[in-house]
Amino acid sequence: MTVLMIHEMNEYTQIPLGLCTFDDGLLSQYVYGKGLPNDKIYFICPKFIMDGFNDIKQKAMTINHLRELIDMGIELGGHSYYHTKLEGLPDLKNQVYHIQRDTKNMMEWFKQELDYIPTKFCFPYNNDLNGLYQATITHYNFKFYGASRVDIPA
Repeated sequence: MTVLMIHEMNEYTQIPLGLCTFDDGLLSQYVYGKGLPNDKIYFICPKFIMDGFNDIKQKAMTINHLRELIDMGIELGGHSYYHTKLEGLPDLKNQVYHIQRDTKNMMEWFKQELDYIPTKFCFPYNNDLNGLYQATITHYNFKFYGASRVDIPA
């Protein structure tokens, strides 16, 4: 099955058959994506939900939107807590420390705010850092998603 990667959406976005994966937790994905007949995974970045927008000021879903998706049987996945570009950290030690702390914070947020434990994870910016991300958080037993997805433009 083709795995589709969808960021911003609007009423004109054409979605082919395949598994729809939505990154960040954007409001437009909720509005235009939840009713699609495709299987779906919404990869959520808690910081964006808490702030109400992502790092480029696109509106984010609320916790109530996420609860509604869960109630509809739609899967939520993790997308890191802070959505940090890890290439900007000074060295491998700092990258590993950030991944560990960030993932722990993300998992605690999901449990506390939604009473939900994600089993799938998508790398921020689709960057696994040559396997570093997966190796660092392997104990969560996530199914990982990243750059192999087909990008669908808005």
